[in-house]
Amino acid sequence: MALGSPSEATGAIPSVDGKPLFVLTRFATVCVGVFLVFLAVLVAAVDGILSVPIPAQVLTWLYYGLAVGLFALAVGEFKYVGFFKRIRGSQFAKIDTFV
Repeated sequence: MALGSPSEATGAIPSVDGKPLFVLTRFATVCVGVFLVFLAVLVAAVDGILSVPIPAQVLTWLYYGLAVGLFALAVGEFKYVGFFKRIRGSQFAKIDTFV
């Protein structure tokens, strides 16, 4: 989405009647990408693959925060996203359920 057009991301955003619920900007997409790289570095640091100048206890708490955040993401908001979504007919919902 950051390098392509928004129309290429049809299954990446929840939609109703073919209209996306929100529109992501390129800046927001890049921020999400940078955040995902940060999380990958966090996992590598906790596993000892990377050496970072952060105390182990801080890394552990960040790791727990990551687990809680991913759990909240999986539960979703009960209508369009997550395990308990009610709207299941969109392309996003099908991909969300599959993944």
